Amino acid sequence: AEPGCALHRDCIAAMAYRPFIPSLSKSMEADDAKLTVIRMEVEPSRVAPLRKPCILTSHQVTPYQLRLIFRKIEDHEGGAPMVPVVLFRRCFRRWLDMHDPRISFDLEAFGSCTEGFKMNWTDVRALIDREAMPKIPLCIPQVVFLAMEDFTTSHIATAWYVLTNVVIVINIVVIILQSLSGYSDESVKIFGLINDWCVQLFIFEYFVKAFCVQWCPIAYFDAAWALDHVLPFGESEHLLADSLHTTKLQRFSHWALTTNNVVDLVSMSPKLLSVVLSGMHLPLSSLRMLRLLRVIRVLRAFRVVGKWVTTLQVLSEALFSALGSVFVLVLYIALFSMVAGAVLYNEEDHSKSDHYDTVPSAIAYVTERFVGDSFSKAQTLLGGLILASVGVFKATIFLLPIERLKTATTAAEAKFQENARFREQVERETNRASTPKHLLWVNDFRCPTVRIQVWDARDDANGDPAFGTLHIPILSKEWAEAVVAVPLHGGRVKKLFGKRPELEMKVTWESDEDYEGTLPKGLLKLQVLRGSNFAGGPDTRWRVFLEVPETLYGARASADWTSPTSLTGTSTPEWGEDALRESTIEWGTRDEQKGPENVEDKFRRRVLKLLDAEDERRAMQASIIEMLERQSAQLAELESKTRAMQG
Repeated sequence: AEPGCALHRDCIAAMAYRPFIPSLSKSMEADDAKLTVIRMEVEPSRVAPLRKPCILTSHQVTPYQLRLIFRKIEDHEGGAPMVPVVLFRRCFRRWLDMHDPRISFDLEAFGSCTEGFKMNWTDVRALIDREAMPKIPLCIPQVVFLAMEDFTTSHIATAWYVLTNVVIVINIVVIILQSLSGYSDESVKIFGLINDWCVQLFIFEYFVKAFCVQWCPIAYFDAAWALDHVLPFGESEHLLADSLHTTKLQRFSHWALTTNNVVDLVSMSPKLLSVVLSGMHLPLSSLRMLRLLRVIRVLRAFRVVGKWVTTLQVLSEALFSALGSVFVLVLYIALFSMVAGAVLYNEEDHSKSDHYDTVPSAIAYVTERFVGDSFSKAQTLLGGLILASVGVFKATIFLLPIERLKTATTAAEAKFQENARFREQVERETNRASTPKHLLWVNDFRCPTVRIQVWDARDDANGDPAFGTLHIPILSKEWAEAVVAVPLHGGRVKKLFGKRPELEMKVTWESDEDYEGTLPKGLLKLQVLRGSNFAGGPDTRWRVFLEVPETLYGARASADWTSPTSLTGTSTPEWGEDALRESTIEWGTRDEQKGPENVEDKFRRRVLKLLDAEDERRAMQASIIEMLERQSAQLAELESKTRAMQG
């Protein structure tokens, strides 16, 4: 390609994007030139994940976060797809101020592509594709905190996430095993060492994050807080007066009071308190009560599951929304129990029942009628409160707030579905933007296709072929060339285990230069190169059968071609240079594809037209004669009736 031309720019773009799509490309030699093998994914095509850095050193708004911000601006404007440019710029400025107010951005780039007053999501998507989003450099505490907090940011963060989750599982297993009996002293000692190592890792993680979070704005670890402050309106309108700049104490308090971190702190408290209070002579029962808090560490497992199970996230958000109903229920139970207990203490005979000896015992007895037997069956106050909580939760989950819970669940599920749709949209757009424009046809489901069958050369027409579909770029008027790995399904080429088989095809499209119509015309070259992951031994040979749409209608709409047998066998068979099919593409309407008529066909068509006209004339004459005969019969009948009346 000549420097400066469109093809040269596309090649440069392909080289720039290739590292971000490692699953789609590999290098090979074909026709003395290096081509990129594009693998067709399962239709519709899967989104290729972007490559993560080893460690995150700069922060940038993600396309998904930007989509949520733009969605909130759309809601602010009444759901209109077009929003004012100045409002989008202000919201993005607020997002930057939450992270680092010293960062600036190009106001001219943040606008409509048509330079109008309003813009839509397509304009924002163009900003992302042009890489116009500013990057925020991170200091060392921020780098460490994000590596421990968000596993999606880098490879080190993913490794730390896997390590902590494995330790959580090991710690839960050790807690369960310690509750069983029959172990030797050596086993008990090993369990204690493993438990101490796990707790020490939890303590290390908590205090490192607690130290580093003081230098991390809240927007780094609470996306919901950032989204509420970007454009406060509706229920979050009161946040408009909040400062976007936070102090170290505010950051630490906000982080420490989140549910996950409270669970972490409580799960570590037995170890911390046992160290702090080791020099004090406390009763053994106090230390036992502290050790009971270790069971709360099991709740850390929900941090592992909650990232992946949407249903769990929906249920937790719905339960959080229904806490008001739970508190109202507890309040009513407490008020009624106190009043009813006092009345029963004064009115009932204490000698016949010990439930009413005192006011507290009467109140406890009435409370048990609501929440089940708890204080009477438990030996301690803590046990009674636990059983009472179980009864309240049972009554809450099944009786009073069921309608509120259903409403909250529906709203939370709709929210998660909308966010999932936005995430999928952004990933699909990112994948499309990461692919060079001249190669978009490879995974475009709307492209014309070539049907591929791969047969064992020893099979007859009743054999079991493998099938595949190859997209071809004949709808484009530009020259195109690529090596495409087509996935094959079924047939004898598929192994019992392992990767799916693929057939590499070299596709070359040369459109007619002087063609000005809308339907394609040109030369399509399809060359069978090699296969991969094929079944069979070294003596197995394969044939490829193609159905090429050379025309839109007629017999050539599915032109057949069978390749020579492969030169080699094994799992990577190869074909020779003669495995090439050149097809002349001449698409057109049905009338255009009939071709010019000769004299004989024209005379025959004229004669048939005259015969059809003669048949129509005779049919019309016959219908007129039949009508006249019916009228004559009616006149004769009328005349006979008239004579009869006169006689």
